[in-house]
Amino acid sequence: MQQDYWFGEDRLHLESWQHHTDAWLIRVPLQHAFIDHVNSAELEKLMKKVDWQRAEFPETRYSPQLQAIISTDPLITGICNELQQLHDAENRQGTLLARSLEIKYWSLGPYDQLIHPQHRLDGQRLVHHEIFQPGTTPAEAYRQLGGISQSQHHEMNLNNINIMNTENLDYLKKNLLNLGFGDKVNGEMEKLITAKVPEFSLTTGQEYNKKKMDYTLHFKAGEQNDMYFFNRYEASLKNEADPTKDRMQTLFINRGHGVTAKEAFNLLEGRAVEKKLYNKENEPYTAWLKLDFKEKDQYGNHLLHKFGEGYGYNLEKTLANYPIKELNDNQQKEELLRSLRKGNAQQVSIEKDGQSHKYYLVAEPQYKTLNIYDSSMKSVKREQMLKQENRPDQSQSQSKKNSQKNQQENNPKKQQSRKQKVH
Repeated sequence: MQQDYWFGEDRLHLESWQHHTDAWLIRVPLQHAFIDHVNSAELEKLMKKVDWQRAEFPETRYSPQLQAIISTDPLITGICNELQQLHDAENRQGTLLARSLEIKYWSLGPYDQLIHPQHRLDGQRLVHHEIFQPGTTPAEAYRQLGGISQSQHHEMNLNNINIMNTENLDYLKKNLLNLGFGDKVNGEMEKLITAKVPEFSLTTGQEYNKKKMDYTLHFKAGEQNDMYFFNRYEASLKNEADPTKDRMQTLFINRGHGVTAKEAFNLLEGRAVEKKLYNKENEPYTAWLKLDFKEKDQYGNHLLHKFGEGYGYNLEKTLANYPIKELNDNQQKEELLRSLRKGNAQQVSIEKDGQSHKYYLVAEPQYKTLNIYDSSMKSVKREQMLKQENRPDQSQSQSKKNSQKNQQENNPKKQQSRKQKVH
């Protein structure tokens, strides 16, 4: 007979035989985190609801290299899908969490065979086995196994925390690099995390087009003070001529993704930026973002307008209305689209009056068009830059000319008479 007993976070697995009882203590230290849309703490709550010794065993095999389990039990399917997401995460922390959860709940049961062989070997030091006399109570078995493994458990816990801290630091450094902040604050950030300061802020700066940007980055420890998160930052665009015209905005980071340092500069300059966002159900969608400098919210932030895919702005089709040289080369076209989507004022060559001229383009999703500037960044009438066939007044002008010509041909005597009266 097999049975699991829980003592806090420790799992005691007993197998009773005629002449003895096998007892295993599975003690797995966990440092929960939020990785790739998976909250490992919430995932463990779901795993606790399942009796894994008696749960339906699916036919489709699960492993980090194969597809997720397909089970008739939607709870098990959901659990296995989230474990798969952790295994597939870019950083090693996700794999470590998935492996630890599998060992904690699946080992010594039907699902044990689904644990990756290498992970099962790694987990051997987390599982402690002893043989007891028949009739040994679960509490007695746990007391004896707990006493045997306390020093081992302490050592494993320290090692696991050290691994987690190192990976947490690496993850934060990678986030800062991807978001355009470089490595300027890495040293101070590492010192404060090592000192376990629960919440702290770091300042840094950048310069774009000879304009100064200041940033304040905010870091905070999780509920158990084991993992640190970079969730938001303040961006400030300085106006050297008139400091009263400085612009500031708080921007939020969602699981390592958000508006980059350069994109924050573009937003504060008044340009729109296209970003991948997530709704309340964690479903991704794409939208253009633009700040409204005429209105602020209760926290002093400029209102942020969003123009999603349903709004109807198609940047590529809009560009096609203009004789832009870069559109003739696929690579240059992709670079142009990428730059405009990041909110940059991108220089291009436009054919006008038989010659190529340099202009700057800026995406304007709110009005489903482009803004065009000359080399001095002075606004240019976009209608003058359109291809001949796309100019709205072209057909109307030609129709008016044809009408006037027909009228002259049909009434030559009247025109002559008028001329005589003038003389």
